[in-house]
Amino acid sequence: SVKARALVDPGSEGDFIDNTFTTTHKLSLEPCPFPLVCKGFDGTPSPHGPI
Repeated sequence: SVKARALVDPGSEGDFIDNTFTTTHKLSLEPCPFPLVCKGFDGTPSPHGPI
């Protein structure tokens, strides 16, 4: 496991991670094999569709 601080931005249009962080901690990145439906705090789906 890796201890890290994260900033959650509920208005963000995506998830972002620094490549240097992943390399330093030897984390592998893999694309998601299927689209994900994101929902807001009130349970409504994102108007931008799946990501």
